[in-house]
Amino acid sequence: MNFVTTGFVTDNQDPDNMGRVKIRLYLSQIPTETDWLPVIQSFAGDDKGIFSLPDIDDYVLACFANDSCRKGYILGSMWPQQIPLPASEENSAADFNGDGNNALRMIKSKTGQRIILDDTDGAEKIQILNPDGTTRFELNGEEEVLNLESETDITLSSSTIVSIEAEEMEVNIEGDMTVQCDNLGSETAGDGTINAGGSIAIEGQGVGIN
Repeated sequence: MNFVTTGFVTDNQDPDNMGRVKIRLYLSQIPTETDWLPVIQSFAGDDKGIFSLPDIDDYVLACFANDSCRKGYILGSMWPQQIPLPASEENSAADFNGDGNNALRMIKSKTGQRIILDDTDGAEKIQILNPDGTTRFELNGEEEVLNLESETDITLSSSTIVSIEAEEMEVNIEGDMTVQCDNLGSETAGDGTINAGGSIAIEGQGVGIN
């Protein structure tokens, strides 16, 4: 006969790399540690799937067969009453379904990294954020804006071609700008203007102006 009970994770470093955990149960008020138990994932297959293990001391629900703690599996994780739920810190009205619309879906790591899907009416967006929110990638559906922000360096690298196409493009730089390349070409179908608050210097083995 199967039985279902709760427990706390005691070990998640499976020696056989099978994605299993051990948990501590309180059966008849006696602490009991289980054998290695597989964890049910939402997607699993041959060298593919979603790999997400509970942390040590996480609260989980387990199912066992034949009244034995040796054969069982982890159904999922839960939040006990004394543990706060994760907040998006981006939409306080939707956090914990406070607005009743159930519009927020989120993955938040233990360091605070977040992937947020917000379906709030009129403010739909997808966000990827670092723990303090200073580096963020956002796709704003309502404003049709794609935004990438960072207080640190941003590197875009390709071994072939980087292509940017837009109806209009603006580049605003507070400091210096340096372009280094083997060959440089610039074309415009309309007028071209170069303005400088200081001097403009053009150097080369040959300079042609038509």
